[in-house]
Amino acid sequence: MASDPQESFRSIHGIRDMALMLSLGNAYLCDAVFLKKFGLTIDTHLKELKSNISSLKKQYPGKFVKEVEVDEVLEGIQITAQRLQEPDTHITKKCGAGELGIELETNVDALVDTVEALRMQVEGELEGYSKTEAILAQVGRVKSLGRLIVVLFTLAFKVMGVLVLVGAMVFSYLYFTMDSEKAFLKELNQSKSYVEAQIKLIARLEAERTQVSEKLDSVPEGELSREQKVEVINLNMQVHKLDERVHSAEVQIDVHKKKIKEMEKNVAEIRAKTFLQRLLRR
Repeated sequence: MASDPQESFRSIHGIRDMALMLSLGNAYLCDAVFLKKFGLTIDTHLKELKSNISSLKKQYPGKFVKEVEVDEVLEGIQITAQRLQEPDTHITKKCGAGELGIELETNVDALVDTVEALRMQVEGELEGYSKTEAILAQVGRVKSLGRLIVVLFTLAFKVMGVLVLVGAMVFSYLYFTMDSEKAFLKELNQSKSYVEAQIKLIARLEAERTQVSEKLDSVPEGELSREQKVEVINLNMQVHKLDERVHSAEVQIDVHKKKIKEMEKNVAEIRAKTFLQRLLRR
């Protein structure tokens, strides 16, 4: 428990009271009975004072500047207290002359100065420790805040990492599934190639039909032999098949031309959109 400075001064005041009484030089007070009582009282106050000073020292971990001086003053007062408890003629004479009281009071004044110096040193050091502790506490708070910031930044980076990963996955999905003219262009080119192929086919079929028709025209009129009749039938069948193939090719050309027109429209719409609109399918 910390020493109360007031307790130290209370003990000193008690010793000072004894010194004042001895300095009166009253023959009645210088009687051996009273001197012994004064000595015991001073001794009691000294014990309390030493205990208080010891407690005061424990509050200060360093070395006291006034420590040696305090011990010397206490020792001087202790010697006086012992002499008062065993008074002789010399002590009685000094008491009667008031010298004993003056000497004791001088020691008490010195004691007050040294104890006050100790108290100020302790309080000043404790204040220094308090400031140091406050600084260390502040540093501790800064470190704690720093650790908190690191944790928050780490968490933020992790969250950002997850968000970036999710964002990358979403972007990849949207990117690879967004409207693209590539697929339409592929179908468009295929349809155009098909139409060109069908046009060439029609030209070839019509050329064959022309040849077959010329053969039919070359068949003489009148009575035909059995072989000629069979040939005419075959030629007519060839013409019919060629006509069907031409008609089928023309139908396919019409279908693909419509498809080409639709594909070109889709490509134009896609090219008119921004990248973001295409990504979000707007």
